[in-house]
Amino acid sequence: MLPTDLLQFRDIFKRYADFKFFSVKDLIRIGYFLSLEPVTGVNIINNVLAKTVKVKIDPSTTPGVSLFAKWLLVREINMYFDRLRKIDESISFEDLDRFSEEEIDLLCFKRGIEMNK
Repeated sequence: MLPTDLLQFRDIFKRYADFKFFSVKDLIRIGYFLSLEPVTGVNIINNVLAKTVKVKIDPSTTPGVSLFAKWLLVREINMYFDRLRKIDESISFEDLDRFSEEEIDLLCFKRGIEMNK
């Protein structure tokens, strides 16, 4: 099976693998898996609270905060995939010979494509 074979299932992924249905903890894990530094929106608040009252807010369990954190995480992951998609579209129309080997390795690494040397 080739990675491009999965394209025929893209409508199923779009409909049923929507990030808004994932928990905050799972979205944070997905962000780390994608080499992102997930933003939950409570880091600044936690820094202030830690200095003043020694309390820390958990973005995955605190009511209200978890909804906001989830919204931020879903947005960040979707923006990451949109950015990759746009780069892929621009690359598909260009000649790959103009890229150095290091640039191609980086592009493949970001997409999870194993490079055999």
